[in-house]
Amino acid sequence: MSSNISIDTTCCLQRIQKLYSLWRNSGHEDETGCNDPLHSVDAIIFVRGEKEDNLWFFGYEWHNTLIVFCQDSIIIYASSKTISCLKQIATEQNKKDNVPQKFQFYIRTDHVETDFIDIIKQIKQSYNGQSLGILSKDKARGAFDEQWQNSLKQHRISTVDIDTSIIYLLARKDDKELALIRRACNITNKLYVKYFKNQILQAASLEKKIRHSKLSAELEAALVDEKILPKADFNNVQMCYPAIIQSGGNYELTFTATSNKNLLHYDGSSIICALGARYKFYCSNLVRTLLVNPCEEMRNMYQYLVECEELIIRELKHNVQLCDVYKLVRQKIENERPELINKVTKNFGTLIGITFQEPSISITKKCMMKAKKGMTFQVNIGFSDLKNPNGKDKQSETYALFIGDTVLVNENEPCTLQTISKKEISHITIISNTDISESDDVDETLSIALRRATTTIEANRSTDPKEYQKCLLHKLNERAQIRLTSKTDKISSKKIQKVNHSYQSEKQLPHDSDIQDLKLYVDKQYETVILPIYGISTPFHISMIKNVSLTIEGEFIYLRLNLFYPVGIGKQTDMTTKQNIYIKELTYRTLNETRNNLSSIHKSILEIQKKYKDHEQKQKQSENIVKQASIILNLSRTNHKLKDLYIRPTMINKKTSGTLEVHQNAFRYTSIRGDKIDILYSNIVHAFYQSCDNEMIILIHFHLKDAIVIGKRKEIDVQFYTEVGELTIDLGKHRNIHEIDDILIEQAERDLRKRLQIAFQSFIDKVIQQKNSPLKFQKPIRSLGFHGVPYRSMVLIIPTTTCVVQLTEWKWLTSCEICYTEGPKSLNWKNIMTTIINDPNGFFAMGGWKFLEMNNDDELQVPGDVNESDAEEEDHDPHEDEGSQSEYSDEDEDEENSEEDEIDSDISDEESGKSWSELEEEAKRADEEISNYDLNRDERSNKTDAISRASNIQSASISKKRPAPPSSSTTKNINAKKRK
Repeated sequence: MSSNISIDTTCCLQRIQKLYSLWRNSGHEDETGCNDPLHSVDAIIFVRGEKEDNLWFFGYEWHNTLIVFCQDSIIIYASSKTISCLKQIATEQNKKDNVPQKFQFYIRTDHVETDFIDIIKQIKQSYNGQSLGILSKDKARGAFDEQWQNSLKQHRISTVDIDTSIIYLLARKDDKELALIRRACNITNKLYVKYFKNQILQAASLEKKIRHSKLSAELEAALVDEKILPKADFNNVQMCYPAIIQSGGNYELTFTATSNKNLLHYDGSSIICALGARYKFYCSNLVRTLLVNPCEEMRNMYQYLVECEELIIRELKHNVQLCDVYKLVRQKIENERPELINKVTKNFGTLIGITFQEPSISITKKCMMKAKKGMTFQVNIGFSDLKNPNGKDKQSETYALFIGDTVLVNENEPCTLQTISKKEISHITIISNTDISESDDVDETLSIALRRATTTIEANRSTDPKEYQKCLLHKLNERAQIRLTSKTDKISSKKIQKVNHSYQSEKQLPHDSDIQDLKLYVDKQYETVILPIYGISTPFHISMIKNVSLTIEGEFIYLRLNLFYPVGIGKQTDMTTKQNIYIKELTYRTLNETRNNLSSIHKSILEIQKKYKDHEQKQKQSENIVKQASIILNLSRTNHKLKDLYIRPTMINKKTSGTLEVHQNAFRYTSIRGDKIDILYSNIVHAFYQSCDNEMIILIHFHLKDAIVIGKRKEIDVQFYTEVGELTIDLGKHRNIHEIDDILIEQAERDLRKRLQIAFQSFIDKVIQQKNSPLKFQKPIRSLGFHGVPYRSMVLIIPTTTCVVQLTEWKWLTSCEICYTEGPKSLNWKNIMTTIINDPNGFFAMGGWKFLEMNNDDELQVPGDVNESDAEEEDHDPHEDEGSQSEYSDEDEDEENSEEDEIDSDISDEESGKSWSELEEEAKRADEEISNYDLNRDERSNKTDAISRASNIQSASISKKRPAPPSSSTTKNINAKKRK
């Protein structure tokens, strides 16, 4: 032991204070139900022998150490180095109440028996000095313990077992202990996810023969692998027990079981793994079951087992008796699945901490202990001797299911999971390639597990990817035909238009003198304009008015109203009746002297129109908006959050930052203006996290199931991001010698990227650890990205695990069972999809998506596409061909003459239908265009002269270097030699 050990004296004294508070306060409520032995003793002693062990009070390993807690003093008997460390506590004891003020240190010498006599004298002075509380499980280990036991017998001091009281005292963990348990659970999670699960996936995909015992030994060896546990303190990490691996029909659902030498069994079997890491003496535990090619009954049985464990975690709360939790789970099984009552495990978990299992505090039928806030349990439940109806061999006829987690007890809410490894059916199921090829109706979640298992191996189908792609295309056509043809009625049905009625009856008509006098009248209450037509006051709802204008010409003022009508384009277009007569526009004229009347009418119509359009816009936004559940706020101060994030789409026209917080059932984004947006976990379909590697922003993106309103728009995609560096750089900015060097700026940006990635990753990990969080964040695979134009601009399209638009790594696509085609022609997808939706049966009768398959000698026949040769013939202009064959100057003159001819022809064609003022304006525009063209032609001719001069200079320089060409006679001689 090093002499420079620093002890957390504050934590140590708090633990000593807890012991004295429970010991001295005999009238205190007996929380354990068994504190009477503790209250009856006169002193308490803890002995550690030759084997090093952790002493809870100090948090370090000690050996050959004796600590006695007396009435007014604490006696410590140890080596000189140990005492030099423990003396740090004596300097702080005056600051704590209910802690003895006197510490007595005895340095261990060779005369151990003489030292023990002095210590026993001190014990006899504590209270009555007749009984001594001991831990019965601390049996004698070595000569030191034997000498102490002999001294007690000689002085006839009786001992009392206080195991249960001390265990219950140690059960409630402080913050420092909880941090160590979380670290141990984190190590266990990484061992399972990064090593064991990958090993099983690879072994199952290759049907590799491996023994349970060997896999257990490799798992324990991975505990010191830096690739799996980077930056781990390997000196303080060890296994709580040898990892237990079981499969192939032989199962023992206890933690005393061992991994036998049988081979790992795959097909139709369950693989059980139990492991737990210990970090600085604090334990953790994790149990998972992997299913290989499970039948439907096995999946249902596993789902039921998960429900039972969730019931344990939900009911295990502060001040709840452990036996009551046990009875609730047993009652659930008896009522719902009575055939499983004899197959369930005998206990549902025990207390965990420094000791891996504490049988005295366990979730069993007879344990009357109460769970307390701050306790940690390793909860586990399993079913054994289950029959597989689809078992292909003797080993797969019988299987077992076993799951377990480490949890923390809370006060008024369910336990908090410390082992965050997912146990949903999609995360524990392995489907082999042969099983997938034989079954077409594979569940979507299972296919995801297949993709993860098959991306690391070369499947048999990769040998002939073209043939396999044809099979995928055939399946794609079948699924698309079923999906599209089943919705034919919905596609063909027309959208019902909204009909607005001004008045339901004549009684609602306003009684105003203007109406009686056949004047224009605006009824703001019913959003109606009453217009006189042929001596009759006719109401028009504001939705029928397309636009309104007010003009003044001479001594008259005109009010013109354009109305929606079926021949035109508008929202009332579909409501046509052939017997009706529709009005396109109305114009009212009055003298300029009485303009106030029409001006007020014009203003009122515009106001009502604006009000009506705003109302329609809000109503449109509220359509198909599903009412979300209320957010359950997490009132803890340690609420997880990310600050200084921007949101897309923006809530207002201006970009503002805010904070994204994690609550019990939702995210909440709060801007600096106070605007709030809530996103429920249940409303998130896909969650993405894109790091800032090779990017200028780092972001979290949510694709929602039901749209939410952001600002005034419905959105199903919400993104939160922050900028890593400057998106734009001012290249014209002048620098001076006093500015920071570019290297320092780049280093600062790298540090910022690293901090942001750590913050975002930590935030995502904490979100996944939430007990009500079903989220699975996907990361884009940038190495498989490619550029494309999905909308209007060129972007980098990057696939994820489950969301793939299109890929360039074709072999990877085939292993993921994605059908793809490639070709040189750019397709008009808008016309193609319109053709498919209008006639899906005809589309699939012509072969469906097979039109994308194009051989080298065949022409691609695209549905709904226009023949490019026909379009070129229609747009063909013979003048362009002539211009292309002439010289540059001739081309300019031809273009100029053709443009002048076109202008003259346009004027002559439109003279009969246009006024003189319109013709004059067009003539002016034509003159301006000709003058601009002349200027441009002069510039082009200047550029042409410059280019020709430059080319002459270049050709002259080249001619000087080249040798002179041969004469005609020389050429004839050369040709003659060639003929010979």
